[in-house]
Amino acid sequence: MSTPARTSSRHAYLFVSLNLMLLLSFFIAFSLNIRQIDGSRTRYERLVRDWFALRLMAGSYPGPMERTPEYLAFADDLEELLDSDMLQAAARLSEQLAVSGTRLADAWDLVQTGAAGPGTSSVTEFEGALLGLTDILDEFVELQQRSLQMLLFFLGGTILATLGIFLLVEREIDRERREALEVQMLARGTIGAQELERERISRALHDSLGQELSVALLELGEMEAGRSSADSSRERARKRLQSAVDWIRHLAHELHPAEIEEVGLAEALDAYCDEVSRTTDVGMEWKVQKSVCSIPREVAIGVYRIAQEAITNALRHGRPRNVFVQTRLDADGLVLSVRDDGYGFQVAGLRSPGIGITGMRERAAMLRASLEIVSDPEHGTTVVLRVPQSVIGCGEAE
Repeated sequence: MSTPARTSSRHAYLFVSLNLMLLLSFFIAFSLNIRQIDGSRTRYERLVRDWFALRLMAGSYPGPMERTPEYLAFADDLEELLDSDMLQAAARLSEQLAVSGTRLADAWDLVQTGAAGPGTSSVTEFEGALLGLTDILDEFVELQQRSLQMLLFFLGGTILATLGIFLLVEREIDRERREALEVQMLARGTIGAQELERERISRALHDSLGQELSVALLELGEMEAGRSSADSSRERARKRLQSAVDWIRHLAHELHPAEIEEVGLAEALDAYCDEVSRTTDVGMEWKVQKSVCSIPREVAIGVYRIAQEAITNALRHGRPRNVFVQTRLDADGLVLSVRDDGYGFQVAGLRSPGIGITGMRERAAMLRASLEIVSDPEHGTTVVLRVPQSVIGCGEAE
């Protein structure tokens, strides 16, 4: 994987992880805060019950209520709750809660300073403030609980999105790893193919061209020494040299078919199939559709080489009786098909494809084309190349 991709994945992981940690921390803190506020509301509800219990006691108690242990305990609990940090913090979040809390505190001060009995106006005002604050506290807690639920849903969505991002990043990293591995394999295959081609050309030069020229030199030497007839030696030397020239032309044609640039892809394939038909015992059948436009040189050479390799592989490994070659040009692009009725092989069980198959796949990849190889033992092999229209730049043939 490339360094920029690795750095980008790290940044994505770091960004998502930090956001998830911040959101989770906020959720935990908010949950604890809700629990504390709800606890304060529970304490307040208990105070309300205690107050009305004091009201019931006031009718039967002979002395002043302000001196009873129940009243003093209620006063302490109420003042402690009103002055608590939690209720003060909640009041800062709700203006209604702050106003009701102030009203309750003022009403309680009037009750204490006036030492009023249960039926006085200050007591009535205090009870109204006490019950009003209860309703506001209930609404505030419910609102906070709904906010917590929304935060929980958002947290769940963020977790799912985080998992999705992780999966996407991992898939992208895996894809880049596979692409890098394919590039390495293609590079090794290309180097290996080049070395094998150099070896083949070197051996051919030595075995064919070198021998023909060596024999021609011997014939000329015999003629110069007078050990053979000049006319017969000259004729044999001429035939040897002509054979060498023909061989060089054949080698040059294999290395770079000049017909592609001179007459086009269709004519070059037609000439090659005709040559194979004349020089081998295999029955060749071909139908090459001519193009109405000029196919780019690089594309034409790539298609020609794949066809050449497919035919060569069929003759060398399949031992077929017949080989069928067809090209078709339509609105989707160019389709090349090479089929034989030879031995075939198991494509699925092919662990290490040979240089020929590797070379065809490399050329197809360079053409941004698809290459399909279908083969079964005893049922022959079919190679299909599909070059998209965007690559060849031609319309449908007429």
